[in-house]
This record gives sequence, structure tokens and C-alpha cells, in this order.
Amino acid sequence: MYLQDMEKFDQLFVSPADKLKTREAIAKAIETGKPQDLVYQFLKPGTEPIWMNRRLSVIKQEEENCYLMVSVATDITEKKTLEIARNMEQRRYKLVMNEMNAAAFEFDYTTGTFYSSENYKRYEISSVDIKAY
Repeated sequence: MYLQDMEKFDQLFVSPADKLKTREAIAKAIETGKPQDLVYQFLKPGTEPIWMNRRLSVIKQEEENCYLMVSVATDITEKKTLEIARNMEQRRYKLVMNEMNAAAFEFDYTTGTFYSSENYKRYEISSVDIKAY
């Protein structure tokens, strides 16, 4: 697809919040000659927004003095929806942990991640090496 056609397509179907990011990726692809990856919302009239992961490359057509864009997009709506929900739950969890008037902590053995409430830190319990247990 020629660059000007792709820009028209992006103006019609890319969410307003992501239009600048899309234009910047195209400009960077032209400037560097390297493929660019971006995640954005695709807005198809009459449907829910679709999250897309897109890799684009721009090729200069010397003989025609124009650019050709090659772009591959993958629907990542399910993954992105789960990621947004998980991030929201983590923010809520941290808010509750920090608002409690108790020392609370969580340790994820699979990732080695330790999180504690502010009260946990205040009581200086954090000097205990939880990983030793």
C-alpha cells in the first residue's frame, strides 16, 4: 500500500489517542529504514474497538519517487483486555494494602516478587528474609 493511502486509512480507523503514535512510527520508519512496532486501537464503525499490534516497514521506490508501506497487524484484543484488567486489579490491591492499618505482604514464589504495605515497612518487619522460608 502506498504511504498516502496508509495515512488515509490510519486517519479513518486508528483511535484519536493513537494517531500521533502511528504518525511517529511511520516517520521513524522512513527516517531509519527500520521496521517499527506499535500497539494501537483500531476503530471499525459499528463494532467494539480492536487492539492491534502492528509492524510496519517503509520502502522508498526510487524510480517512482514515492514510498511503499508494508504492514502486518495482529489482533491482540483479548491479551490487551486481560492486561488492562490485571493492571487495574494490581492498582486496587496496592491501594487496599496501603490503606490498611495492618502490616501485610505478598510474595510470589514463581517470580520472586515481594510486595508489602506501608505499615509492613513502618514496623521494620522487612528486614526478615522471606525468601529463606
